[in-house]
Amino acid sequence: MGEYDKLINYLSNYKQFKSRLEALEIQLEYAGELEEELAREKEELERKIGLIEAGLDALDQDQELSLIRAKYLQGKINRDNLIYDSRLFPYSSSQYYRVKRQVLEKLKENIGDLL
Repeated sequence: MGEYDKLINYLSNYKQFKSRLEALEIQLEYAGELEEELAREKEELERKIGLIEAGLDALDQDQELSLIRAKYLQGKINRDNLIYDSRLFPYSSSQYYRVKRQVLEKLKENIGDLL
């Protein structure tokens, strides 16, 4: 899945991006001389989060989004078999892999070149 590496990295770090953004907003209140650097980092995180959320909005809420949430948005990358063997994705493993590839391709088309 080398063609999706950067996209997968962004998805798996989404939770960290959100946490860091919250921390930056607090730091900016008391920043002083570091304000410009923190503001740039905050801007970049907001851009990344916005891209991820725009891509997620384009997904089918039932099947596609639930797969991506279970696979990548938990703060770590979960193993495929833990997802298709669970109630999170109530379809066969072959259907799981088909949907996973479709979702990654859809996200790549929508936001991949912007990452």
